[in-house]
Amino acid sequence: MNKKLDYYFDKGTEYYEQCKFKKALRLLLKAEKIETGSASLNIGNIYSDYAFFQGKKNRKKALLWFKKSITKDWNAGMFNIAFMYKEAYKFRKSKKWFKKSLKGGDNETAFELAKLYLMEGKIKKAINLLKIFEGNRLELNISEGVQEDALKLLKQIKKNIS
Repeated sequence: MNKKLDYYFDKGTEYYEQCKFKKALRLLLKAEKIETGSASLNIGNIYSDYAFFQGKKNRKKALLWFKKSITKDWNAGMFNIAFMYKEAYKFRKSKKWFKKSLKGGDNETAFELAKLYLMEGKIKKAINLLKIFEGNRLELNISEGVQEDALKLLKQIKKNIS
């Protein structure tokens, strides 16, 4: 492994977790220069956080970096793109990216996609997606919290339609 790359990535991530975004961005961009795709997801996250406070210009940068992260098979990049579109009320684009993320193996994405289907009144599609959370969460690679929330939502939907 490249020691400089590791240092820039680790220290940049540390700064990011401390909300020292400018320092984090400077180091993560250095890591990205050493190996394309190595820090693109984290850089996208920083611009996404900036977008929350400062608007469109940084939202576009975040989307570009998330798309770069996909080239390194970062499924989280697809999820983040979908979530950014959802926050911007661009539900058609959001669904498209959530579907890509789900197809890429991120089963937790099914919960967000099901919520979009519910907003559209597509109850059966939402139920079918939420049913995957009835399985073994470790085999499905989903967190306990997401599984609990999804199963609560599924139970509530079934109660409302019966």
